[in-house]
Amino acid sequence: MCLGGRSLHDIVRYAASALGGDLAVQDAAGRVLAGTGEPPRADTATIVRSVVDSRERASAVRLADGLWAAQVATGVEGPGLLVCRPGEAFGDERRSLLHFTAQTVATVLLRHDLATAAGPIRDDYLDDLLSGASGAPRHLAERAHRLGLDPASDHVMVVLRPEGKQGEAAIWASSYAYRHAGLKTVRRECLVLLLPGSDPSAAARGAVDELTALLGHAVSAGAAGPVHDFASADTAYREAVRCLDTLIAIGGRGGVAAAGDLGFLGLLVSDDHDVEAFVATAIGPVLDYDRQRATDLVRTLDAYFASGGSPSRAALELHVHTNTVARRLERITDLLGADWQQPATALEIQLALRLQRAREAVRRP
Repeated sequence: MCLGGRSLHDIVRYAASALGGDLAVQDAAGRVLAGTGEPPRADTATIVRSVVDSRERASAVRLADGLWAAQVATGVEGPGLLVCRPGEAFGDERRSLLHFTAQTVATVLLRHDLATAAGPIRDDYLDDLLSGASGAPRHLAERAHRLGLDPASDHVMVVLRPEGKQGEAAIWASSYAYRHAGLKTVRRECLVLLLPGSDPSAAARGAVDELTALLGHAVSAGAAGPVHDFASADTAYREAVRCLDTLIAIGGRGGVAAAGDLGFLGLLVSDDHDVEAFVATAIGPVLDYDRQRATDLVRTLDAYFASGGSPSRAALELHVHTNTVARRLERITDLLGADWQQPATALEIQLALRLQRAREAVRRP
C-alpha cells in the first residue's frame, strides 16, 4: 500500500481493521495525524517514555489504560508514536503487526516530505553550526529554509545538563525542538537546543521545567542570545556552556542562567561584555533619578560604601547633615529594593559604581 502511493489515512484504517482496534498516529507535538474511531491519545511525557521503550525493545510496548504503542521514527522530524486501543486480546502476532505498521507509517511520512527527507538531518545541521563548518551564508540560509527554519529571525541557545536517563532526555529534546520549531543535538553529555525567541532565560526556564517534570529530578541550564543570524550560533553555544559551568560552580545546580542572570559574573562569561546593561541593571534607577531631578544619590552611594556603611561618616564626606544621608538612603531603598545592602547585591552595586565612574572618566573631554 505504501509503495502504491496510498495515503496515511488509508494505511491506518487498513491496519486498524487487521489489528482489531482503533489506531492513532501522533507526532512529537502530540498532534493526531491520522486515526480511526475515537483515536487513542498519549501525552508528551508518555510519548517520550514509550518511544524510548519501543526503540530499546524493537517492539510494541504496553501503555496505561490498555493501550499499546510503537515508535514512529523518520530520522528527520521528532519521533512520534502509533497508539492502538485493541478491541480484543493483543497477542504476539498483533504486537508484531503494530510494530511493522509503525515502520510503514514512518515511510509514508517521509514520502510525504521528500524534500526534507533528502536534505540534511536537523541534528547534523546544528552540529555544523556549532563547529563552524556550516559554509557560506547563502548555503547556510538554503539549508535552514529546507528544514523549515527562518535564519533571519531571532533564536536563543539553551544547553541543558540532565543527570542520568540520557536516552529519555534525548528523545524528549527531539520532541521539544520539533514542537518549538527549533533544532536539537547532544554535546558533552548535554542537550543543546536552538529555539526561536529573544529571551534566553525564559526559553531555558520553559525547557528545564518540562524536562524536570519528565525525569523527576533537577536539570540545570545555561542560555545565550538572542542569535540574529545562524553564523554566530557557535559563539552563543560557547557562552551558554560558560553560563552553565558558572552556575554549577557557584552551587546553582537545578537552576537557569544566562549572562544577564549572573550579575557581575555575567561580564566574565559573556562574549560582548555588556557593561552598560550591567550598570543599568544594578544602579539604573538611581542614575535615572539623579538625571531627572538633579539629585546626588549616586555620590551618596559612593560615600556610604567608602565609609564602611556608616551614614554619619558618609555625611562628613559629603558635607551634609546625617539626616540628609538617611533620607537619601531611604530613597535609594525605594529605587533599588529592600535587599540592596545584602552582601551579594551590595557587591554588584559597588562594581557598577566603579564601572560608571570609569565610563564617565573616559567620556570626559
